[in-house]
Amino acid sequence: MTTLAKIEANRRNSQLSTGPRTRAGKAVVATNAIRHGIFAHLAVVPGENPYDWDDHCTGILTALAPAGHLEVNFAERAALLLWQIARLGRYQAAAITAGIEDAGLPPPDADPFVVAMFPPGQLDDEHLKLIEQNLRMARRNHAEVLAVADLLRRLDDLPVRESVRADLAESLLAGAYAAVADYALRKFEPQHFTERTFLERIGIADTPFKQVVWTPELLVRGIDHYADAVKGAAAEFRAEVQTMLDNRAAAIRRTVKTLEAERAGVTRRLENFRARSADSALLMPEYLAERVMKYERHLQSLLTSTLHELELLQDRRGRRR
Repeated sequence: MTTLAKIEANRRNSQLSTGPRTRAGKAVVATNAIRHGIFAHLAVVPGENPYDWDDHCTGILTALAPAGHLEVNFAERAALLLWQIARLGRYQAAAITAGIEDAGLPPPDADPFVVAMFPPGQLDDEHLKLIEQNLRMARRNHAEVLAVADLLRRLDDLPVRESVRADLAESLLAGAYAAVADYALRKFEPQHFTERTFLERIGIADTPFKQVVWTPELLVRGIDHYADAVKGAAAEFRAEVQTMLDNRAAAIRRTVKTLEAERAGVTRRLENFRARSADSALLMPEYLAERVMKYERHLQSLLTSTLHELELLQDRRGRRR
């Protein structure tokens, strides 16, 4: 049974407890209303971390240092409004990111039918792939023609029975055969270097073409055979073939330079196109941006009024002391 003396003792003891006096103690008490406050169930939406909300609210309440249930509610409301403003910022960032990923406008001179068939930006991508393919082929051809021209230039200096790469040897004979075709009058119709009669002319009739091991000696015989077909001196004919190979190498080199320039142009245009698309994606659609700005102004207005009301309460409390 509670006696009058005990009630009086409890009343006196309650006067001795005024709550936490230190800043750290007040911070701890300020968090008491977070998990069970009137805004706790409104703050976190799917995709957000409730622990982040707790940390956020704790920081705001600590900074505002409310005292009493009414001030705590205003402080917690301010925390909620700041949380929503931060959420709005995350939404804007997500919208911009999605816009950048989905961004892309076709070049102004693109064929509408082709644009309908390919996603934005893919036209230049496909063009760049084709240029890269042609450039690799042109460089390979250029290196091969240079190697063949160098082989012809050094043919007399090589050991007569040294084996020569089959692809280079056949390319050299193909060049000599092509040079003969430029002559309208020929002493006789030369055979292609893959034919058996040609192999007989150079002394290897018993060897199938694919099994021939080409040497400088065999190549000289073959070129001389083609020189005989046009009644020309071997040295003069070889010089003509050398000039033809050098000119072909120079022409392919010009093609390589043209393709390199074209590749640089397409790459630059593609990079600029992507940059412009990304820049344009930084702006949300007008209707969406307007809604976001209105909502942000609404939140800022509520936050200002809430902080003002809290400040009035704290000033009133301070004057009562």
